[in-house]
Amino acid sequence: MQLTKVQGMNPQDKPADNALPARRSYTIADYRALPPTEWLVYNLIEDRSMNAIYGASGSTKSFLAIDLGMHLALGMDWFGYEVYKPIPVIYVAVEGGGGLLKRLDGWIKTHNNATPKNFIIDRDVISPKDEKSVDGFIDFYKDKGFKDGMIIVDTLNANARSSGIDENSPEMGLVVAAFQKINIALNCSYTLVHHTGKDESKGMRGHTSVHASMDTILYVQKKDSGKSWTLEKIKEGEDGITYGYFTDVVETTEDSKGNMQTTLVVRPSVRLEKQEKRINFRGNQKVIWNYVKDYLYPLESKRADVDSLLNAIYERWSEHPTDKRKHDARKVITTLKNYGILETGTFIDPDTKHKEIDQIWITKKGLEY
Repeated sequence: MQLTKVQGMNPQDKPADNALPARRSYTIADYRALPPTEWLVYNLIEDRSMNAIYGASGSTKSFLAIDLGMHLALGMDWFGYEVYKPIPVIYVAVEGGGGLLKRLDGWIKTHNNATPKNFIIDRDVISPKDEKSVDGFIDFYKDKGFKDGMIIVDTLNANARSSGIDENSPEMGLVVAAFQKINIALNCSYTLVHHTGKDESKGMRGHTSVHASMDTILYVQKKDSGKSWTLEKIKEGEDGITYGYFTDVVETTEDSKGNMQTTLVVRPSVRLEKQEKRINFRGNQKVIWNYVKDYLYPLESKRADVDSLLNAIYERWSEHPTDKRKHDARKVITTLKNYGILETGTFIDPDTKHKEIDQIWITKKGLEY
């Protein structure tokens, strides 16, 4: 059967107020004839994409988001990635907006006073469940001629909270849908600034629908050894790449009493060796992993008999049904083994060549967790 494109199916066509939106339906030939997707930042961020920058509080994720936004607005390459052209940027500064001007002034001062005219600061919340709020944002920036740009939302939680949405609720799907509506209406990309939970090993805070819907995700870390961001997820390309950076203290302007104000500015350092993907423990995995570590770490060999370990877990896992403890613990141990942090089987002592069967031990990778 030969398909033909129905009139009004072009995604740019606007249906009449009383008509249902036309579906974007194409033959393969029609779809191929559409303008190709372009990169905003080559091999990192696509045009009309959905992205996130996240990290723990104090990890400097907002400084990194500002740095990205200013580079995009000026068309400057970012961490060695090619930025194809200058694009308009809207920075929705709901959290930390009061200090945003200091951060921008610090950035401008350290970049030869380069000041983009297409970097817009928006201080109002976008309430995802409020249709008037979402449509109002779209209409306002359509009137300003904004399109083909980047919207940076700092933070995701502040906007979700304005609609009374719990980050852990499936309603976070409504938040994603609201930003996708803006994405399509303004023909633009967006980047959500977000947090980790108290346990950073579990990754992005809140409902999994946010992580699943993103095209590109950057994970920001602050350690004693320095700061870095890792390309945790990318739809088209290589992930797991990590870049280090410093944050330099920069003086900006004087306050009302004549005291000099300071801020931080991102300064890239080097690309780091590719890191293993962080493990996002799910369900009972974190509980069992902690039990395993508590049992094996005190042992000099970090190794024990599997049944002995399961018996120890059985005694400690009091909140889990007794008839399922060993079975479920064994399933989780298999998953942890697949993560590469545990190993099971016959252990051969490298010195004595003595064999011990049904052993479990923590791997070199596991010792890092």
